[in-house]
Amino acid sequence: MSNGVSDAIGAVVGGALEAVTGLPEPVREGFGQAFKRLAVAAVEVPAAWLEGKAAEVRAGSDARVQAIGTAGKQIADQLHVPEQYVAAAQDKALLRIVGKQKNIDAVLSIAKDDLLRLPVQTADPAASPPPQGDGNGPLNEDWLNAFEEEAAKMSTAEMQMLFGKILAGEIRKPGSFSRKTIRVMSQLDNRAAQLFLKLCSISVGMVSPLGMFDLRVPSLGHNAADNGLSAYGLGYTNLTVLFEYGLITAELNSWISYLPTVANNGKVSAALLYGGKQYGLVSKNSNARHELLNIHGVALTLAGRELFAVVEQEKNETYESDLVRYFHGIGYEFSLIDPPIPLNR
Repeated sequence: MSNGVSDAIGAVVGGALEAVTGLPEPVREGFGQAFKRLAVAAVEVPAAWLEGKAAEVRAGSDARVQAIGTAGKQIADQLHVPEQYVAAAQDKALLRIVGKQKNIDAVLSIAKDDLLRLPVQTADPAASPPPQGDGNGPLNEDWLNAFEEEAAKMSTAEMQMLFGKILAGEIRKPGSFSRKTIRVMSQLDNRAAQLFLKLCSISVGMVSPLGMFDLRVPSLGHNAADNGLSAYGLGYTNLTVLFEYGLITAELNSWISYLPTVANNGKVSAALLYGGKQYGLVSKNSNARHELLNIHGVALTLAGRELFAVVEQEKNETYESDLVRYFHGIGYEFSLIDPPIPLNR
């Protein structure tokens, strides 16, 4: 690559890093690593071809133009096709490269804005489950390779937004999103994405300072495998779609005890997370039956829990009313925890 192109790339990188001045140093370094890897790597690929095109324009004589096109002519001769076919193929290849880079640049811009809006996850501890990573060290290069490959294909604003949030979350805490989760996200079609949004919007979690250790959609006394959640758009057929994408577990009526969310002397061991807020369960009377806090429902997989963190949930008033009514029926009321339990992110 010529010094001119290298200097131009250096200026772009410097400008990007200047834009995130003021972020915590580990976050800024992570963004710098991601930007240099994702923005520059793809620029390096077409640079020689771009410079060749520029040289062709600058060529002042037919002889120089002919010299520049020698490689293309040789290819045409070997394939026994007209030279214009080779030129067209080269142009299409360049357009694909540029298109992929535009997609990546859009994702990087969204990640930058998300980091500036919320530099560290602890700024909003109730908004999403804690990442699974350890938060130590730089971004994994293999992870960046996998992310680049999939992000380059994302041409819609909706998918670019989700990938931008994934990148921002990974920069905040490396190891938060697995490569499998990236692949799952990239494979979602519109129907599966809409169903997953429905699922996330009525999911209930259990969180402690150590993180989230459950995320599911309670079936409220019914069995999801018998269309117990059909009233909320999650009948058995729709749930099988989410299972096929690896977002929910095969057992549609698994359970876990939510007893840690019951308040004891005004304190809880864990909070019940719903709709972006944390709650404690308060016994209405001494007859509250703790054994009924074995909450059955559809559990999210690791990939589902990771993607839950980047989905913009929609309020479902019908399910929320039924959820409150269900817990009231077994002897408990919701009590908002304020301030929420700080999560170890």
